[in-house]
Amino acid sequence: MGAFRRSRFLNMNKLPKLVVILGPTASGKTDLAIFLAKKFSAEIVNADSRTIYRGMDVGTAKPPLKCLPLDKGEREGVNRQSGNPSQPPLGEGRSLAYFYKGFRHYLFNLINPDERFSAADFKNAALSIIYDIISRGKTPFLVGGTGLYIDAITKNLSLGEAVPPNKKLRKQFEKDLKNTEDIKEILNRYYLRILKLDPEIKIDKNNPRRIIRALEICLAGKKFSKQEKRGEPLFQVLEIGVKASREELHKRINHRVDKMISAGLEKEVRALVKKYGWSSPGMSAIGYREWKDYLAGKVSKAEVAELIRKNTRHYAKRQMTWFGRDKKIKWVSSPREAENRLRVFIPASESRGCGGVYKIKGNVSMGADRSFQGFKQGGGRWMKKTRKVVAANAKTGRAFKTNQGRKRPLRERDTFAAKLRARV
Repeated sequence: MGAFRRSRFLNMNKLPKLVVILGPTASGKTDLAIFLAKKFSAEIVNADSRTIYRGMDVGTAKPPLKCLPLDKGEREGVNRQSGNPSQPPLGEGRSLAYFYKGFRHYLFNLINPDERFSAADFKNAALSIIYDIISRGKTPFLVGGTGLYIDAITKNLSLGEAVPPNKKLRKQFEKDLKNTEDIKEILNRYYLRILKLDPEIKIDKNNPRRIIRALEICLAGKKFSKQEKRGEPLFQVLEIGVKASREELHKRINHRVDKMISAGLEKEVRALVKKYGWSSPGMSAIGYREWKDYLAGKVSKAEVAELIRKNTRHYAKRQMTWFGRDKKIKWVSSPREAENRLRVFIPASESRGCGGVYKIKGNVSMGADRSFQGFKQGGGRWMKKTRKVVAANAKTGRAFKTNQGRKRPLRERDTFAAKLRARV
């Protein structure tokens, strides 16, 4: 996947600010993000490795999202970016921007369950959107529970972008997964193969995407354990962790699983399996893979539900182990406590946006296209006016002020957005 050209903010006074809201699954991250977004003029960037899949809505507890429509000029720009004028620019879940509870959300519904999306792909996409949010005087919130996605941004990890996918290896891997009754046995076999090539590796051996990517890098003659190197920081970061007791978290997980099943998870799984098959990367996610034996008539629905609960609890434990290594995370037990943390991090003078003055150099590419085809090729046609201003300032070397006070170049897209902006 082609890498984004991101706008490069050089440090004059300080780095731009980024707020991260993280925690284990079912801990209430989205609700906290919505609460804080109302007070800090924020837009939310999704950092969850499962909700990037289209059609996987019930099993990932994806919030009900409203696509942002495109005007005629934007549609033309998106089609030019995608190189396919006949392709619908919005289409089925091809928008990168959504409304939910009055705020913009990004990086949902990016790919189909049979497509692959690496952490490097996420980093490229997320950085483009984060810089766009900052350029419009808003506060970017990175919200999710996928630790590697979050670290890719906050620690500026390299992630081995230079190693391309090994199509032959991936084809064999998918074949092995498809022809086995014990997926864990296959994953363990590949994991042992990786250990021989890179003894220092630390990786979740139950994650098929991480396993195959690690093996690709090792077979390319590189050490996966050396790939995830930290770069220079890109942002001032405040990481807020949502604290929940073990008992409360398990209670929430059990309730969420019951709610998913009553909302039609079985129907969703059947439709996805029929269309994409069990070997698709997305179908390895918790909440989906547990249905394989049920559809084969080997277990009952009650057993499936209990297995999903069990696997989700184990996943939450792994998430907490990952986050526990980061001593910079500020764990909070209430929305007010989180708000107080943010008020220190973002003073009142900046509370309507990130604020600050940054100097921008180089070829500027602001914004994220609403079409995923355009998104993969970079660019951003829907910020034409902003890009012209930024490009002019980049040539002259003048500072570009990114506070809330300047005029908004972004065109209003619908009545709902217009009313929202009138309120804020």
